[in-house]
Amino acid sequence: GLIVISIAYVIEITTFPLILGGLSTEFALSERSAHLLVSSYKLALVVSIIVAGWIGDRLSREGVFATGTLIFAASSMGMLIVSDSGTLLHLRIVQGIGAGLFSPMIPALLASRRPAGALAALGHWGMITGAAAAVYPFIAAYLTQSYSWQLGWLIVPLFAVLALLGLPKKSDTDEIQDHSAVKQPNQPLGPKVWAILGYVFVNYGLTTWFIVALALVAGPTTYSLTTVGLILFVLWTVFSATNFFISKYGT
Repeated sequence: GLIVISIAYVIEITTFPLILGGLSTEFALSERSAHLLVSSYKLALVVSIIVAGWIGDRLSREGVFATGTLIFAASSMGMLIVSDSGTLLHLRIVQGIGAGLFSPMIPALLASRRPAGALAALGHWGMITGAAAAVYPFIAAYLTQSYSWQLGWLIVPLFAVLALLGLPKKSDTDEIQDHSAVKQPNQPLGPKVWAILGYVFVNYGLTTWFIVALALVAGPTTYSLTTVGLILFVLWTVFSATNFFISKYGT
């Protein structure tokens, strides 16, 4: 579930700039309204990330992750059947809340399930999600241009729903602790893990910022979908390749 929802998350970031033109046409959106669909999601995401970290530390990371995944899946699916721009905006805000709840839980949950190989786990996570985000822009561009924005978007709710079938459970980490030769109290993350987390999030943050800027500044008609897809492919390929080297040589 962790990797699957991560793929849905990054594909959403990659896909939305590609379907924004189709959304603008179908719902007769002004440039300001189209920009609002992007910025409202990001604002809800940022606010929810702050809240999610606090709740996850005090209650249950698994519970926060499951709640966020369910909200993200339902709102992503709702976009496929939305009939007016007002509801679409509300769904984008709800989707941002869901993403903000589950996304900060992913590195912590991955590390807790691979305590002896947290660094490699984080590297593999970045490599797989980056590769998915690098490949899909071409598919999304083709589906959106040839058929509809709904078909280009469909993979996001599909992966989100699939993630619900494999949600992490608290018992996963309990079993790891039970099989440990010596039980130890929770240890803080080491400097290597913090360094990799810092790199991943700075790199990821810059990549997503550029994608948002592409959607906001360029607008839906400035570049062809193929050109936008190529730009996104390069960005995510660099991200994925770097995480491959982290997982391979960063231990």
